[in-house]
Amino acid sequence: EDEMAEELPENRHFSMYTHEASHLLNGGIVDTKKRIIKAHAPGHPHPPVAQKNGVGKYARPIVFGGLDGVITTFSVIAGVTGGSLVPQTVLILGLANLVGDALGMGFGGYLSDKATHDYSVEHRRREEWEFDHHFASERTELIELLKSEGFLDEDAIGMVDILSKYKQKFLDIMLIEEMGIFIDDDISPALNGFITFLAFLVFGLLPVLAYSGIVGLLKSGVHVAFIGACVCTGVTMFILGAVKGRMIGSPFFFSGCSMVFNGGLAAAASYLMSFWLHRYYPDE
Repeated sequence: EDEMAEELPENRHFSMYTHEASHLLNGGIVDTKKRIIKAHAPGHPHPPVAQKNGVGKYARPIVFGGLDGVITTFSVIAGVTGGSLVPQTVLILGLANLVGDALGMGFGGYLSDKATHDYSVEHRRREEWEFDHHFASERTELIELLKSEGFLDEDAIGMVDILSKYKQKFLDIMLIEEMGIFIDDDISPALNGFITFLAFLVFGLLPVLAYSGIVGLLKSGVHVAFIGACVCTGVTMFILGAVKGRMIGSPFFFSGCSMVFNGGLAAAASYLMSFWLHRYYPDE
C-alpha cells in the first residue's frame, strides 16, 4: 500500500477522491457501498450495480408476489387432484385461498416495509443530531470506517472533508457504512404492498384458469387438466425465477430451474399428503 501511495502523485490522490465524491453527489447513493466506499480500496473489486429506475424499482414485489401466488394456488390444485376431489373444488378453494393470501401478502408487505422505513428514518434523525452536536466524533468515525475498507489515511481524510460540506450525503454514507441502512424515499411502502397483492392475484390466477379451462371448455378429465396446470405453472415459475436471477445477478437459467424445483417440491408435498389422507379417510 505504501509503494502504491508513492507511485501516485498527491494531486492524483486528491482528484481520485474528488471524482468519487462527485459520483456520490451527482448519482445518488444506491450503489454507494460498492462504487464509492470500495471504488479504490485494495482487494475490493466492484461489479456493476443495477440502478432502480422507473418500474424497475418495483420488480421485487412483482416477482416475489407472483412466485408466492403461483405456488399457493398450484399447491391447492395438487392437493385437490391427490385427494380425488371434484374439479369444482379447485375453483372454490383456489379462488378463496388466492384472495385471502393475496390480501395477507400485500398488507404484510406494507407493514414490513413501513416498519423498516420508520426504523431507518429514526436512525437517520439520531445520526443528524450527532452530526449537528458532535461533528468531530462523527468525522473521526467515518474516517475510521473508510480506513477499515482499505483506504489510505490521506484518502480517507480527504474524502470525509469533501463529504462534510454536504450534510445529507454525509449522513447517507454513515447510515450505510455504520448500520447497513439505506432509505429509498422513491419507493412507497403502500404502493409496494399493493403491487405485491396485485402480482399475487394475477400470477396465482394462472394455474386455476388453466385447470378450470381445460376441465370446463375442453371437457377433459382431471388428470389432463392437472398436467395442463403443471405446464402452465412450470413456465410461469421459470420466467419469474429467471427474472429474479437477473435481479440478484445469478444465472437466469439456474435461477429459473431452481424456482421450478421449489414449486414442484411444494406441489408434490401437497399432492402426497392429500393422497395419503384420502386413502386412509376415504369418502363415506
